[in-house]
Parts: sequence; structure tokens; C-alpha cells
Amino acid sequence: MTTVTTRSSLPFSRRRTGGWLVAGFPFAFAVWYAVCFGLALGRAREFAGHWYIPSMNDEYTATVDIWSGWRMSWLVAYSISWTPLLAGFSLFVTGMLFILGYQSGHRRLSIALVGGAVMSLVILVVAVTPAAQSVSVWLLD
Repeated sequence: MTTVTTRSSLPFSRRRTGGWLVAGFPFAFAVWYAVCFGLALGRAREFAGHWYIPSMNDEYTATVDIWSGWRMSWLVAYSISWTPLLAGFSLFVTGMLFILGYQSGHRRLSIALVGGAVMSLVILVVAVTPAAQSVSVWLLD
């Protein structure tokens, strides 16, 4: 007689899909933040003629409307401005999942959640640096 052993829990089972989404969000958001930040610096470069960190009322953009003619302006501005809040909320949600034991018995999900928490912390630290805050204020000015 032949027996077959099967797994009782698939790595991406429906019960844990939310955990995988929470673990993957910081990585996707880090890529989005980098793209938005690059677009903002590229927009500043259009006015100055060289790469630099823009600030409110700087010599290159004090008298121009940086939003006119730029379709992605509102999306980039709000993505960069809301980044510290979203990264902090992601850390909170990941912490709550650990406290509630959501990942217990799922080693890969635990590792992914730890990686997501570390990525959220990195995003949060980068987003509150003076350079990132300068770009954020410049976009909303």
C-alpha cells in the first residue's frame, strides 16, 4: 500500500493572505517612494539645470509654479508627504500581528513580517531626514 503525505498548511493559504500582504507592503511602498522621490528631484532639476535638494523659496523655484504642466504632481506630492505616517502605521500593524500571534506556526510568514518591519523602519528613518522633509515641504509649497 502506498501512502502520500501532504501538507496541511500551504505557504500562501487563504487564512494568512492578509499577513503576506502586510509583509509585502513595505517593500512595494519603498519602491514607490524611491520613484516618487526621483521624480520630485527630476522636477527640481528641470528648473535649476542641475541635481539638487530643493527647499521652500529657494533661488530656482521661488517664483515658479512647480505644479503646472506636471501631471504626476499631486500623486508624487502626497505620496512623499504621507510616507512617515504610512511607514509608522505599517510598523504598528506588523507589531500588532506579532503581539496577537498571527504568524505563529508559520516560519516563512514570520521572517517576511520581520523583513517588512525592518523595511518600514528604514522608510520611516529616510522619510524624516532633513533632505526628505525639505523636498516634501517644497512640493506642498
